[in-house]
Amino acid sequence: MSRIIALFLMVCTLGIAGCGGGNDGAGGLNGAVTVTGSQVATDSSSNVTFTIQYTHPLKTDLIGVPINYTVTVDGDIIDHVATNFNNSGILSVTYSVPKVNFERSVHCVANSANLIGSATQKVAALGTLEITPLSATFADSEGIGTTKTFTVSGGAKPYSFVVTQSVPGLVTAVPGASGIVLTRASEAAGTVLIEVTDNLGTKVSAQATLVTYVPPAP
Repeated sequence: MSRIIALFLMVCTLGIAGCGGGNDGAGGLNGAVTVTGSQVATDSSSNVTFTIQYTHPLKTDLIGVPINYTVTVDGDIIDHVATNFNNSGILSVTYSVPKVNFERSVHCVANSANLIGSATQKVAALGTLEITPLSATFADSEGIGTTKTFTVSGGAKPYSFVVTQSVPGLVTAVPGASGIVLTRASEAAGTVLIEVTDNLGTKVSAQATLVTYVPPAP
């Protein structure tokens, strides 16, 4: 009877020892998968980075641990990858997400077997397309060569400009990445309409008025 009890205890001991080891995370019972997000924004887009990390309570050799991740933008899948970690257990992926007129949600979910981690980054909406000032005047004392600068902000770059003059040759116009400069080229009176269109087709406009130039009294 004592031999039977001893054999039973030995089997139980081996069973307990076996439950405590032998799983490397790919089996999904040990360790953790975490996902963290960050972004670097520009005027018209945001570079969203997700860092996926696998950690194991005992192992440091993590080469070959499988990882799957899916990235969605506003619920639509833009990438789905099955790969393996290198020895660091860290994988970083970056996506350029264009800004639109509403806030966008960029989500990454990653798993190694039943170890799952996820993170979400919110990409801010485009600012409202604006041009300032909305109006400017070349006064009767401002002669040929006088300039007026109109600055554009918000919307989606690049901007395009259309300049319409009530009298040809009133001004010369030099557009730039963030605005346009008008230079008076005539002493005549008239108006100049500036229309700005952003890369999404949104439009704003401003106007310059030219008063007939009056040279100073001798």
